[in-house]
Amino acid sequence: MISALDEMTADHLAALRRCSVPMALRTLEPLVQCVSGDREMTLSSSDLTDLYETTEHLFASFHVSLKRESNVVRAEIHQHSNLPLVLCIAIRCLASLTQGCPEASVCTGADPAHLRTVEN
Repeated sequence: MISALDEMTADHLAALRRCSVPMALRTLEPLVQCVSGDREMTLSSSDLTDLYETTEHLFASFHVSLKRESNVVRAEIHQHSNLPLVLCIAIRCLASLTQGCPEASVCTGADPAHLRTVEN
């Protein structure tokens, strides 16, 4: 995880930070499968609804576009570099660190205002 984070620019880290609460990371983790393998996934109505714009910006900063049609999200890698892999590693590692985490602010150190921004 440290190596993946070291590969990121300040802009990448800022985009990732906006999605760094446990709830968001657990929602983003299935998208890693979408990027690294299947290229599309079906969403339930609650998945990514509140986070879609932030998620789309995050993935775009790593050269991955997300296209949402109804309840299906498709991932497309635009520039073949190590950035999509770096994003996938970071999300998987951060999400695994949040397993069993009862309260987002305790786990991430995020202040309540940040949590409201990410969760709303």
